[in-house]
Amino acid sequence: GLVRQRTFTVTEVAALVHRRLRSSVVAALAQLAALLRDLVDAAADLVSLDREIARSDRSGRRFCLLMMDLDGLKTTNDRFGHFVGDRVLRGIGDVIRRGTRKIDTPARYGGDEFVILLPETDPSGAFVLAEKIRQSVSERSFEVGDGGGAPIRASVSVGVVTYPDDGGSADELMISADKAMYASKESGKNRVIDYASARSGGTRTSGAGGKAGIR
Repeated sequence: GLVRQRTFTVTEVAALVHRRLRSSVVAALAQLAALLRDLVDAAADLVSLDREIARSDRSGRRFCLLMMDLDGLKTTNDRFGHFVGDRVLRGIGDVIRRGTRKIDTPARYGGDEFVILLPETDPSGAFVLAEKIRQSVSERSFEVGDGGGAPIRASVSVGVVTYPDDGGSADELMISADKAMYASKESGKNRVIDYASARSGGTRTSGAGGKAGIR
């Protein structure tokens, strides 16, 4: 039989275009809001870091900082969409909150990075905590959606730094933490490396030796 073709009025076309434009604007505003939250979190973390440096100088007790990066976030976003990527990030944030103490200060730092300030913590204690979080993330499953697809797993690469050993200011500590974290990623991802090992090419690392990231 004949297939009837519907003719849309100018008003209907305009309404359709308006809905799509509004959807795009809402998505863009949501991304902007997330970016602003990240900037606020990062700024607050640097203030906390400056305070902890002053406290450490008064007490003579060291403290540590962890910086961690979600492995393969771009791949996750490309394969499953940003909604799933955000779900994974929120899940990792939950793991971090559950795995830290009340005196610790976790914060979102950039799109796929987190930092954790560990007051009155020596390098060994920080390393143990970092490994605990890394392992908890690797053991957690994340649902892809409501379609019954197989859940995915994620991993994080973690850098560990100590004040004042690895930096005498907030900026120096953040730079050292960033270098340690990227040494972790370059060593195979899904592992923990301290700055001293990253700088000297040493072997103080922990983590999975196999395939890391989304799998």
